[in-house]
Amino acid sequence: MNTENLRIVVADHDEVNRIFFRNIFKEAKVPVSSLEFDSGRSMMEYFNTISKAIPGILFMNHNLPGKESAAYLNKIKSDPEFSRLIVVIYSSGLTEEQIEDIFIRGGNIFMRLPDNYQELKKLLLEVVNSSWQYHASALSIETFIMRVE
Repeated sequence: MNTENLRIVVADHDEVNRIFFRNIFKEAKVPVSSLEFDSGRSMMEYFNTISKAIPGILFMNHNLPGKESAAYLNKIKSDPEFSRLIVVIYSSGLTEEQIEDIFIRGGNIFMRLPDNYQELKKLLLEVVNSSWQYHASALSIETFIMRVE
């Protein structure tokens, strides 16, 4: 059983979202440490330099500037180093086809971004608590998919 902190990475160009996420993570019932990036490029640079501190969860805004999140998802999921990384893609509005594509490409969780803080808090804490169960017990991440709205 893994009882260390659940390491979380957030990639979002919107500073307000990153602040909200950071504040909500402080209220989680599980031990969390988080790191934030304002672009997919800076996130990938970080992923290319880390060795042992692989995060447990990546929260990635679907609408990152530059590349589409699908391109980052493909790169991450094709690297065996990140096989245990839970990837959460979030957006305020996607089509059913786009959501399905997230799961096909290896995303574990799709989260519809709500328009109020309390609902965001509820959803984020649900995702963190569910993910902690996989992190702490070393369950198979390949079968873990979830949709929260």
